[in-house]
Amino acid sequence: MPDLSRRVVKTNAIADRAASWSVFRAMLAVVAIEVIGFSLKMLIVGDSTAASTHTARHLGAFSFAYGIGLLVVVIRPARARAILPVATVLAGALTVTAIIDIAQGRIPFVNEATHLPELISVVLIWLLAVPAPRRHLRRLTPNRAALRSIQPDEPHDSAARVGRD
Repeated sequence: MPDLSRRVVKTNAIADRAASWSVFRAMLAVVAIEVIGFSLKMLIVGDSTAASTHTARHLGAFSFAYGIGLLVVVIRPARARAILPVATVLAGALTVTAIIDIAQGRIPFVNEATHLPELISVVLIWLLAVPAPRRHLRRLTPNRAALRSIQPDEPHDSAARVGRD
């Protein structure tokens, strides 16, 4: 089996350079900064209304790391597919636990609104990871020559083509 690692790295680099700043990337940057901002209080102070200081710091550390991961996707949008499963599981877990907490009366609905950035981030990451065909073609069109350069080499002389026809 051939080693495709160089082609994959080159394709990702081309995709990152071809990606233009879009509303989705700008919105994801805002969400990432918001997630990081919310996490700093828990990470540094260890202050949380429903958790011990140690637990709050762990939650803050995870939230901070997630926010940094979102910033990586903002800077390198080809990485969106890599973080999409993590973001989806996080949003799903937050949704399930929020429903349980609200149903049992532990947390008011308004307090669960602090998880909206994580839920919004999943949608934005998905929009970056699975672009619409029209946007995809528009992004790749200027770099079509670069994309051709990473395709498997095919014989271009007429003698080699004669054998294939």
